[in-house]
Amino acid sequence: MKYFSLSLFAVLVLTACTSLPLPSSSTPNVANVQAQSSLIRFVVPTGHGYPEGVAWHATKQAFVVSSLRHGTIGLVDLQGNYRVLSDDPSLISTSGVVVDVARGRILVTNSDVGVSHKSTELTKFRTAQVVELDMDSGQIRHIYDFAHLSQGATLSNDLTFDKAGNIYV
Repeated sequence: MKYFSLSLFAVLVLTACTSLPLPSSSTPNVANVQAQSSLIRFVVPTGHGYPEGVAWHATKQAFVVSSLRHGTIGLVDLQGNYRVLSDDPSLISTSGVVVDVARGRILVTNSDVGVSHKSTELTKFRTAQVVELDMDSGQIRHIYDFAHLSQGATLSNDLTFDKAGNIYV
């Protein structure tokens, strides 16, 4: 079993969120977590590990974790419990991940740099996608494929979005 820590990322997220206005005391929020702990250890089950990207999912009070090696998307709660959110076969090597609460979606980059157990000669260095997942179920809503934009090796590694929901890769 492999053990991973979200310490530095958790500290950065928690520090950034402490400047936000706090909701009522009955509403859980990231800022309240800082007083409890800044280190979350978790174990990823075999076949789902090698975390690459991490994003905070405020609604679920958990981190969304991508997997370079297995193409899965998992959730790590504040107690360090890991569960798979999406293990869709079309996800080869997931890296960048963001949560768009306003639109109920998780956006993740999907590529193939040759390290995934799902890599094939047809997909290796020829896969460059943004995959839109339902925020609650993890089901794929849409795949935006960018591989055709390049005749050479290609990949999508990281992403963000603006207030209007436009995605930038």
